[in-house]
Amino acid sequence: MVDAKTNIKFGWLWIFLGFVLGLVLGLFAFNGPLQVPAQFMDYTSLPRRLLRLSHISFIGLGFLNWMYGVSLMTMKLKPNNKISKLLIFGTVTMSLFLIFAAFYEPIKYLLVVPAVSLTLVAFLFLKQIVKN
Repeated sequence: MVDAKTNIKFGWLWIFLGFVLGLVLGLFAFNGPLQVPAQFMDYTSLPRRLLRLSHISFIGLGFLNWMYGVSLMTMKLKPNNKISKLLIFGTVTMSLFLIFAAFYEPIKYLLVVPAVSLTLVAFLFLKQIVKN
């Protein structure tokens, strides 16, 4: 059984990983200490945009997990195992698929899986809130 604290802890972990990814990406930015790999040389290239989007998805979706857990506690809602697991699944797959797609572009077509998962989470949680 997943409870609110699980999503809060996971959210903080994911935010931390987003900061770490940002730190790594920053080593290549602004003529940093590391040379940008050839496929990421063009700032507007799809692979580079996917990496930047992954970085922000770690932080944003981590925050969404944290917010879900806190919402359960403050609104005194019963934790929903399905919503919690679906949210974690969508968070992990979105962030990782974005990284993988930066290196192997056809993976971008799998991004529909986490997008549907996260949309379903929003719908189910909204439904739960309205019921209460």
